Amino acid sequence: MVRDVITVTPDDHVLDAMRVLLARQITGTPVVDGQRRYLGVFSEKCCLELIAGTAEAAAGVGLVNEATAGDCMTKKLIRLSEDTNAVDAME
Repeated sequence: MVRDVITVTPDDHVLDAMRVLLARQITGTPVVDGQRRYLGVFSEKCCLELIAGTAEAAAGVGLVNEATAGDCMTKKLIRLSEDTNAVDAME
């Protein structure tokens, strides 16, 4: 069990919350109030919904270029063989 849980507050700016996920390399984090009571979760899904909504709005007024998935994809691949030990793979 993780005891030192990374959290955000409901008042944190969405970009700051995204930076927390990226910096900690996590996919989601609890949202807690000033008394550290659990209020919900901020996750990659939240980020994607926000980005998709923003992109749709920008496309509606002609502000989006012709970006493709290839323009945005991660190009640094890590390859493992089927014989790779699970612990080695996690590292």
